[in-house]
Amino acid sequence: MATLHLPAAAIQEHGLSQKQVRAAERREQQRSAREHLWPLLSEVFPEAFRVPAVPLAIGIHHQILEVAGDSIDPAELSSFLRYWVSRWSYLQAVKRGEPRRNLDGSLAGLPTIEQRNDAARRLWGERAQPIVEHIIAEPSEPGHT
Repeated sequence: MATLHLPAAAIQEHGLSQKQVRAAERREQQRSAREHLWPLLSEVFPEAFRVPAVPLAIGIHHQILEVAGDSIDPAELSSFLRYWVSRWSYLQAVKRGEPRRNLDGSLAGLPTIEQRNDAARRLWGERAQPIVEHIIAEPSEPGHT
């Protein structure tokens, strides 16, 4: 995986902080991971890595590494997945509560209310309307209040 290494002189010349340099390195890692892994994962696992995006199973990276073995660098996969789950269409799918999917497309549960609200906040910030879980009261028996 390619990483961006800036010489100390370039950092001083452009007035970049270490935080800015690390952010630039992360962006470069994500770009590299996208270029390498998106075509591969969408071909091998089309039901999970498709457009529009679907919520992925919790721990999907373990499933991928189990199948891929040493052919995928775990750090590169982590970088790609950080990118994938921050995409607008992915966050929209989580916010709507669409089912999570395993690599083969099988169901892997639903996003929790907390995960749905987090996706809404990531999409719209403080303007996000919270999703409230609907609680259905058990019907009472006749004569009981």
